[in-house]
Amino acid sequence: MSGLLMAQVAAAGLAAVVFRLGLEPRVAGLIAGSAFVAVGIFGARVGWASRGGGLFGYVIFFMALVHLLGVAIPMLGFRLLHWDEPFSKVAVWGLSGPDFHALSTRLYGIWMLFTAVAWWKLRGR
Repeated sequence: MSGLLMAQVAAAGLAAVVFRLGLEPRVAGLIAGSAFVAVGIFGARVGWASRGGGLFGYVIFFMALVHLLGVAIPMLGFRLLHWDEPFSKVAVWGLSGPDFHALSTRLYGIWMLFTAVAWWKLRGR
């Protein structure tokens, strides 16, 4: 779990850095979105492999799938499909780009919190 937590923090840090570097926002979004998709795949693998740890492994797996299939891939996909539009004008699952991003940030934070708790609980196994 510690590897997943580090990957989650690294992806969030990468997203913060690429948007502050002054990269064109679409390119920064592509880089950050790709990192979040990769973390979602990694999280699903870690959660699946941790099922023997009981409920925590299943929760991490489920939240990774929600992040990956409900947030990261759709956000990246909608961004790519609407490349010529500002993200604020793109709707994802019926929410404006900024509203969807705010929701995704909250869900990611909750997933990170559960990952930290799972790591703490399962660290001796």
